[in-house]
Amino acid sequence: MIQHYINQLKKFNKLSHKEEVALAELIKKGDKKAENKLICANLLYVVSVASKYKGQGLSLDELICAGNLGVIEAAKRFDSKYDYKFITYARHWIKQQILRAIFELKYPYRTPLIYADDINKYKKSLIKLTKKLKREPNDDEMMNDLSIDIDKLNTIKLIEDSLKSVSIYDKVSNNKDYRYMDLIVDENSNIEDDYDYNNKINLLDKILKSLTFREKQVITLYYGLHNEPLTLKEISELFKISIEMVRITKEKAIDKIKKSKYKKELLEYIN
Repeated sequence: MIQHYINQLKKFNKLSHKEEVALAELIKKGDKKAENKLICANLLYVVSVASKYKGQGLSLDELICAGNLGVIEAAKRFDSKYDYKFITYARHWIKQQILRAIFELKYPYRTPLIYADDINKYKKSLIKLTKKLKREPNDDEMMNDLSIDIDKLNTIKLIEDSLKSVSIYDKVSNNKDYRYMDLIVDENSNIEDDYDYNNKINLLDKILKSLTFREKQVITLYYGLHNEPLTLKEISELFKISIEMVRITKEKAIDKIKKSKYKKELLEYIN
């Protein structure tokens, strides 16, 4: 499935910087075709970036989906005044979305995303130096390898220790059903709304996992689960397939959802 997707992406022509600038001007005016053209021309790069993050809890297709969101965001923000290629600008957004997806999977509570990349580098450096030195590296060795100062190293270590010490999904004790997340109170939130929202997110995640890679993409884009919803025509242009194929894929996905064991829960929220 992934190889077929890659082969489809190879059909899109690469754009020159001049063409990207022209598209950026059209995107500012709300031209969806121009936005889709800029996005599609750069989706293949997402696959190469996503591949570097395999083995961290998410499948390659999930990493690609996250990276694609980064390209979509970059396309909306890219300014025609920039004197560099679009992908240079988009790289940040692609990486950020992939790291966000990994970070939210590993640490499902609100720790600043700004530390996600730092923690990742810290872990890799720790493993590398431990193998090389045949012992755990000291602070000076870590700082030298990561090119950071002691304050930043201590901050990273503090966050890393707090993250691995307990998960909010861990039970408070073996004979209790309470989890640590049940003890966290946000005074500004509505408890009923938060509970309802979390249930919806968990239900949506379960349902999407039952779909194929393409079905998941179509449903996510058509219903705007992460961004503004797209029409069947816009999705067909994005993936360079016919509108009818998009419609069939959408209907297949909906049919699967209707037959899902979570159908009853889903209907409760719809009603």
